[in-house]
Amino acid sequence: MTSSYDEQMKDRMIGEALLALLEDQVAVSSAALIAKLEEMAETEEESYRRVACQRALADVRNHSVRTSTQRDGQDFSSEKHANIPNQKKH
Repeated sequence: MTSSYDEQMKDRMIGEALLALLEDQVAVSSAALIAKLEEMAETEEESYRRVACQRALADVRNHSVRTSTQRDGQDFSSEKHANIPNQKKH
């Protein structure tokens, strides 16, 4: 498989997992997406789709950890942001 094909398959698996969550009326979150991709990887019969699910899982987990770490490192306390002027309302 070529790199671009791998990327396309990984993206396709993420898309299929997201659609499945929406069809099941499950709130979309990183945790729900990871759980659905894990389920898909375990039940997938085609090896190339199973590999794509595993790559998608790694990608989503990596992104989830990065955004969680970035969010945890920020200070959202009201004291720090108290002097930010209000935006004008149109």
